[in-house]
Amino acid sequence: MGSKDVLAEDEELRELQERVGTLSPRVSLVAICEPKTSLLNLDSIRVKVGMDLAIANQAGSVWVLYKSSFDCQTMGESEQHITLRVVSQLLPEEMYFSFVHAKCTGQEREGLWEELLREKQDVKPWFLVGDFNVILSAEEKRGGVPFRQADGVELAQFMSLAGVGDAGYSGSRYTWCNNRQGMARVWKRLDRMLINSAAMRMGSEFTVQHLGRDPSDHAPLLLSAVTRLDGKPSPFRFLNVWTTKSGFMDVVRECWSGSLPGSPLKVLSEKLRKMKHALRHWSRSSFGDIFLETWSPEQKVAEAEIAHDDNPSEELLLQLQEARAPLRNALRVEEEFWKQKARVKWLADGDRNTVFFHSIVTERRRKSVIHRVRRTNGEWVDDEASICNEAVNFFQGLFTEEVGCVSSDMLKVIPRVITAQDNSGLTEIPSMDEVKEVLFSMDGDSAAGPDGFTGKFFTTAWEVVATDIHRAIVSFFCGTEMLRTTMADNSLLAQELLSDIRKPNRGGNVVIKLDMMKAYDRVSWMFLVQVLRRFGFSERWIDMVWRLVSNVWFSVLVNGSSHGFSKSTRGLRQGLCNDVE
Repeated sequence: MGSKDVLAEDEELRELQERVGTLSPRVSLVAICEPKTSLLNLDSIRVKVGMDLAIANQAGSVWVLYKSSFDCQTMGESEQHITLRVVSQLLPEEMYFSFVHAKCTGQEREGLWEELLREKQDVKPWFLVGDFNVILSAEEKRGGVPFRQADGVELAQFMSLAGVGDAGYSGSRYTWCNNRQGMARVWKRLDRMLINSAAMRMGSEFTVQHLGRDPSDHAPLLLSAVTRLDGKPSPFRFLNVWTTKSGFMDVVRECWSGSLPGSPLKVLSEKLRKMKHALRHWSRSSFGDIFLETWSPEQKVAEAEIAHDDNPSEELLLQLQEARAPLRNALRVEEEFWKQKARVKWLADGDRNTVFFHSIVTERRRKSVIHRVRRTNGEWVDDEASICNEAVNFFQGLFTEEVGCVSSDMLKVIPRVITAQDNSGLTEIPSMDEVKEVLFSMDGDSAAGPDGFTGKFFTTAWEVVATDIHRAIVSFFCGTEMLRTTMADNSLLAQELLSDIRKPNRGGNVVIKLDMMKAYDRVSWMFLVQVLRRFGFSERWIDMVWRLVSNVWFSVLVNGSSHGFSKSTRGLRQGLCNDVE
């Protein structure tokens, strides 16, 4: 699927044919903005490009050429765009595409934003792609008159009202160049793809690649749908908003009840595994799709408002108020969903801005998608399988112990400072109250752990899960063998947050960064044990530390899918030391 600004001249038509031919059969749809030729040539160009069908807006400013595997129906159009309903077996569901060729001035573009807002999609995936002829920030321009914040207001305001975010891109930063010489040369990112929340939730990950501009002044956009290769479902993620739904605790009690064989740690792990399946089933059957749940109340409120406007009686006013209550609740649930995914902690409770949370999630996803990687030999690879293999090989090497020896002279300088009283306190079995105090001090809105559960689950379900959690902790302190643990977040290895450097300080601030190849990841376990012994830690405490650091298996998350499963032989898990004071 591609989008291109093109002048219908021989050279550029040949270039378009070559691009589509090179990418065939991957390209099933081509959108051409500003073809600068008569609509009478639409069919002849369609044939030359190798497409089966074609459609265009009445102004002829946007053409869409596509193969017979696609069924495209016009849902709206203007001089600057065309919106299509697209159905195909190649797509996971019905989608809406708005192909845009915006005018050059803000006054001329006003009508475009109004038309697109009338065609806004909330439930179905909606993609807006093409030449918007406006940029959002100074980062999207080089050369010419400096960017002013006011220049990007119209597009930012439209995105907020439409509930869409930028899908991101790979390739060159700019999609347009005026091709002038010297200081008169200007680059801008005028072309982009915007997507709504329904498109973000799809099983396929849509990516945008900026191809080379030559011979046009605009870069073609190559849109690709990246699907999961392993066929596995998405990893489980506990939604904190579930705890607000009636019936949540009933599901927890029913799933958690009963006894299971095995050690306390194994029992806890098995019950959490069962809980994932139970909550997924309950969410589908009782909680439903939180976004579809919003659509029905919105329709009822709209109908009630129309009825009350026509006949402003007390009875119809009461019906309108009754219709608004479910909508407010549905919107609150949707907002909580996006707030958790955005993981924004500086907003106070009560601040409501679903569009803001949505934009945060969109930007994070855009930055986290890996489009290509470079091998050690300098070769770039961009297919999903090769990217995954390179990631797995890299982390396997990173977490594999290298043969070496520890200098005894280094260990000799370590003083023995841990007393018998210290060791007694460290190895004392924690009480139920101590476990509860620690667990309830966790931030319930923080990111989920490797098992997918947030702190909110454990605090909400404490009365049910408390006994099993305490037994598991006691068994660990008593020396029971630990279960194999995984590092689901092992690709986030460097926490180099230096926020304090920006704080005002007398005399200024200085940061010295010692690049030790992410020291935590390369810590030798044997060296760690020898250091602990020199400090005077008891063998019981050292044994607990050993079981924590050495019993680690890891997978690598690549674009939302886990790959590989290997045992680490060195390094410390992320988070293991972050909370130690």
